[in-house]
Amino acid sequence: MLNSLLLCSLAQLPEPTFGDGIVMSIAEVRARPTSGDEWKNLLSWASRFEPVDMSNPDSHGDVVALAKAMVGVRLRDRAMLGDARDMILAGIGTEAGALEALAPARNLPPVIVAWYDLLLKAPVSYPVVSIEQYRRFKAWVEYMIDETTIWDNRSLVSTFLRRPNNWGTNAGFALIAARVALRREQEIVEHAKVFYGWVGNRSMYDDFDFDGNQWHPDPKDRRPINPVDSYIPDRVGHAFRPMDGGLPDELRRDVSYDNDTEEEPFYWPPPEQNYCWGSMQGAVMQAIVLGRLGYDVWRWESRALKRASDWLHTYPDRDPYDNDPPGYPADGDDEQIPHVLNKFYANVLEVPYPVETPASPMKNFIGLDWLY
Repeated sequence: MLNSLLLCSLAQLPEPTFGDGIVMSIAEVRARPTSGDEWKNLLSWASRFEPVDMSNPDSHGDVVALAKAMVGVRLRDRAMLGDARDMILAGIGTEAGALEALAPARNLPPVIVAWYDLLLKAPVSYPVVSIEQYRRFKAWVEYMIDETTIWDNRSLVSTFLRRPNNWGTNAGFALIAARVALRREQEIVEHAKVFYGWVGNRSMYDDFDFDGNQWHPDPKDRRPINPVDSYIPDRVGHAFRPMDGGLPDELRRDVSYDNDTEEEPFYWPPPEQNYCWGSMQGAVMQAIVLGRLGYDVWRWESRALKRASDWLHTYPDRDPYDNDPPGYPADGDDEQIPHVLNKFYANVLEVPYPVETPASPMKNFIGLDWLY
């Protein structure tokens, strides 16, 4: 079922071109090496056991299951593939304990990708998934992305449509993964419009609920990623500060300067706000999926994802009085993002973004440093 909010846009995008895999194909996984730090890290995560839990936004069970599926396909290890399958099936129903939509938004995509990209197509002598298991999982995915499936008054659909921050981008990844798996072509087209709106094309979609104006260059033209060549005047230094690529709905959440309010006034240098990279996790994963469907997402809105990464690498500064240069590179569970950006922006980056090898898993995926 399509949400009526999605149908209000008159702008058009082409229908998707389905390839092999939501995020990866069997051939791509089989072509990757079984050596190196990235492989060892993936193998280490695949050796763990942590239950798949749709109620806990900080659970790692979903990425463990995906790691098992990736390693199982690469090594043709049927036992590991079976473990991944059983972990995923055991997670069905755990969403009932979720207090908010963020938990399923983060935890659903890895199991969808593991199931549809890998377990259903695994290169082993007989199927890993039975017909009954296939039907059960498909029905659950359909339930999870339905507009009437709600956590704290929000479904994954409403979260994607309304929230311009990391909640929305992570819900978007969950939805697009499911929509590709289920081959819902019209929903994919409308989804692509919303993502085009998120990177800045308001003619495609413009119905986000923003909080505050302080980090928006133009309060009458609010966007999730600030537009090209945009600036905000610094009320203290009376200078115009570059905000091209800034993520205003995440930056306004900084509370380091005033514990009495969540909505901070604009100040410079900007904060090292981890929520920005949280938004990028969901956005980059949506871009991977939409790109595989034939959409030129990496170029949309003057390479908006690159502009956002450039801003984060250049301006935030936790302590402007120390001797460290400004800039806030991805770290921790955001370390996989630069590996992806370096691949898709290789032709336009003068210097690649700094990377950590091996990279820690994200909240919603694992193994991108190995894949890319």
